[in-house]
Amino acid sequence: WAKVAAWCGAAPAMATVPAETRWRDAARLAFTRNLFAAGGIESNVIALSEATARQGLLCLVGSDGAYAAEGAAAATALKGGDRTIWLAGRPGESEQALTEAGVARFVYMGCDVINCLTEALELTA
Repeated sequence: WAKVAAWCGAAPAMATVPAETRWRDAARLAFTRNLFAAGGIESNVIALSEATARQGLLCLVGSDGAYAAEGAAAATALKGGDRTIWLAGRPGESEQALTEAGVARFVYMGCDVINCLTEALELTA
């Protein structure tokens, strides 16, 4: 992060937000944090209630079941302001509902990492 901070003037940062009340998918959280770290972006985990006061890039992280049950409601709660909402995981059957609720991008194993990180750096710069 030090090299990226020197280049950008500050370390790019974003927030990961649990899409459920209890973590059920630690592997997805680790993947998401590591993905952003590969681009030099610091990822801080914050509660949904705190995220509504934040600006910038927010990435919902949870299990597939949580996305189906609570994902659209969580995205809707974050919608507005100067926030861009991403979701960690393949869109699956909930894609339309999640997109309508405000999810702008899905990040997952197999996604275009270069494009994803380029966009994330633009959003966090």
